[in-house]
Amino acid sequence: MIIEKVLNNSTVMVVDNRQNEHVVFGKGIAFGKVKGDEIDESRITKKFTAHDLKGEQLFSLIQELPETCLEVSQEIIEYAESILKKELSDFLYLTLTDHIAFVLQRYQDGIMPSNPLKWEIKRYYPKEYEIGKKAAELISEEFSIELNDDEAASLALHIVNGELDFKINDSVGMIELIDEIIQIIQYHTVVYLDMSDFECQRLMTHLKFFVQRLISGQKPGTDHPLFDIITQSYPKAYEIAEKIREYVSLKTNYEISKDELTYLTIHIQRLLDHNKQQNTP
Repeated sequence: MIIEKVLNNSTVMVVDNRQNEHVVFGKGIAFGKVKGDEIDESRITKKFTAHDLKGEQLFSLIQELPETCLEVSQEIIEYAESILKKELSDFLYLTLTDHIAFVLQRYQDGIMPSNPLKWEIKRYYPKEYEIGKKAAELISEEFSIELNDDEAASLALHIVNGELDFKINDSVGMIELIDEIIQIIQYHTVVYLDMSDFECQRLMTHLKFFVQRLISGQKPGTDHPLFDIITQSYPKAYEIAEKIREYVSLKTNYEISKDELTYLTIHIQRLLDHNKQQNTP
């Protein structure tokens, strides 16, 4: 592949031997390189082709936006992947870069909107929120602007989206639904869920995967062989799980299976037991 344009030390536009254009990423891949040089393809970590949807969108962004937006976006994604220990969706290179450019435009216009989901994002996705704060710091330093915690939450939402490979609206809907389920549990157990508590974290992990399956349209699992035993043994927890089933069905038309109800009942019972132990003299 021959370099057509160097965007930064880690990003270049190239042409292959069939004259197809690509944007490729790789740490230090363009260091000391100029147009016309060949790149070491073994060092490529991401590649976008101009002829597919993501490639077309990225090429369009590159032409329209300051190259620094892509560079900062790339730095944030690499930082997020190092903290989360996972690879994020390729689309994040598009959505996050575009968001950074939008942030700069809003800042120039004197607009700094609030994020109505800030508290929920901070509570249910603490790692992503901390990454969002770091991202806000990197953007602030690079462009000499001041970003608030609401913007950190918005950046965190992009990271959540990148983890799940969802559209940003789906991620918003997922967080809202998780919060509504948590409210049902808190109301019927009269227990405040402290997300630093281990049992609450276990429940949250289950809810995240459950709502993720729901949003992505995965079919419910089969009936659980222990459903009757679990629901009879833990009637209070099952009653709350049924309240959640009714609410989810009403809001989303998604029918929670007996398999999912069984696991949800178990997690709620653990929460009830844990709270009882803490309040026992």
